[in-house]
This record gives sequence, structure tokens and C-alpha cells, in this order.
Amino acid sequence: MLGDVLARELRAYRDEVTVSTKAGNQVAPHPYGSGSSRRHLFAEIDRSLTRLGLDHVDVFYSHRHDPATPLDETAEALADIVRQGKARYIGLSNYAPNALHTIAEMLAELGTPVALVQPRYSLLDRAIERPGDLLDLSDRHRFGIVVYSPLAQGLLTDKYLAGEIPEDARAGRSEFLGTDFLTEEYRESARALASVAASIGSTTPQLALRWILRKHAVTSVLLGVSKPEQLDVNLASAQLPELSAELLARLDELYSDTRKD
Repeated sequence: MLGDVLARELRAYRDEVTVSTKAGNQVAPHPYGSGSSRRHLFAEIDRSLTRLGLDHVDVFYSHRHDPATPLDETAEALADIVRQGKARYIGLSNYAPNALHTIAEMLAELGTPVALVQPRYSLLDRAIERPGDLLDLSDRHRFGIVVYSPLAQGLLTDKYLAGEIPEDARAGRSEFLGTDFLTEEYRESARALASVAASIGSTTPQLALRWILRKHAVTSVLLGVSKPEQLDVNLASAQLPELSAELLARLDELYSDTRKD
């Protein structure tokens, strides 16, 4: 579908579009149908380019650390993919800090440093702020961070404030989001967040996104929207003024324990 859109509507704007793709998760039942081996990474970049109708992507991500494959094999394969012109830059996603540090050093030695790392980050999941985790590593290795799940699959919106699950909500349907979160403690935090957002003239999602964008290492935020108007509202978060020290302290008060595992 994306390849069709690129060909019909965006070909003239290719230089203005950043196209990324990933490899690593299960795509076939055979032994080489997942992971970060040289065979799998090359097979998947070639298949992606065919489907997209492109001769290269801008960013190619290794989707996950594959403990069955030596890190140096993964690093050399990623570096060769860049050298062969199939991708311009390399990214990593869902690597634990130790593995990320090791492969980042390998890729730097190979002349293809990590450009981007994709972690989950939100007020409800602040693990990357821990000492030695991704924010520290981004300073050390000079990669940008592209955040996914910035609104915690809708938990950082006003969607569940009433204590009920709307028909169009992910809760109860997504394999990653059940219904156990709907506790009074969650609703109290959500109401408090909504009140803080209202105090600066923003919505809850806008405040949650602006909070992420406060970090200089954050290059971009991945938004999942189902309606055009949601995109417009979320993009407006970038126009909010810098968050005050008092407001940040209040958010720390509400969500400080989310730095834990």
C-alpha cells in the first residue's frame, strides 16, 4: 500500500520524505524467518525495497537484539547494507542498554554509526531516563531517539476518564493493552494530568507529547492516529511553550515511579 502511494502521489517529493523500515521480528515460520542474522537482514531489506518500489530507504532498523546471532554479525550486515546503498542510515530498536552500547561501538568502528534508536517512552514508561540507559547512551554515541508509544496506547489521553472503554478504544482488543489498568489510581492520575494540561491551555495528549519533546535527544515521536483531526491536535503540541520547572515537578510527582522496570 505504501509503495503504491509513493509511486502515485509522492514520487516527485521523494527527497522530502524519510522512509524507514525494520527487520527482526517473525515474518516466516522457518529458522531464518526472524532475528538479526546477516541472511535475514539482507532478505528483508531486499523484500522491503521491492514492495516499496524504491532503490533505498533512508533508515533501516534492526528491530531487536537477536541473542542467537553474534552482535558483530549483525553490525557487519547493517554496515554492508549502508555500503551497498540499500539504506542511508542505520537504526536500532528494542535493544537492552548493554547490547546497544556494544553494537553502537562496533558500528562506529565500521564507519556506519547508529543514527537513531527507537524506544518506548512516555510519562507512564520512563525507563530510558535511568542512569546508563538510552538517554545517557544517546549523549555518548550521538544518536537521536525516535519515541514510540508516546501516549501509552491511549492511556495518556482523556479516553478512559469515565471508567468505561469506548467502542473505538484499543483496550480489550490490543494484545499489548488489556483492561486491568482501569483502576481508581489510574483514573486519579489521569484526572490530575488533565487538570495540569488545562492549566496551560492544552489537551492531555498535547502535554504528554510536549513533555517528551523537552529532551534534546528526542529527534521525533511516532504518532498512531485513526482520524486526521487527531494528527492536527497532536502536531500542535510542538507549538506549546517550554514547560516550566514547577509544571515539570508536578509531572514528576504524578509519574516518578514509572522509571522502574
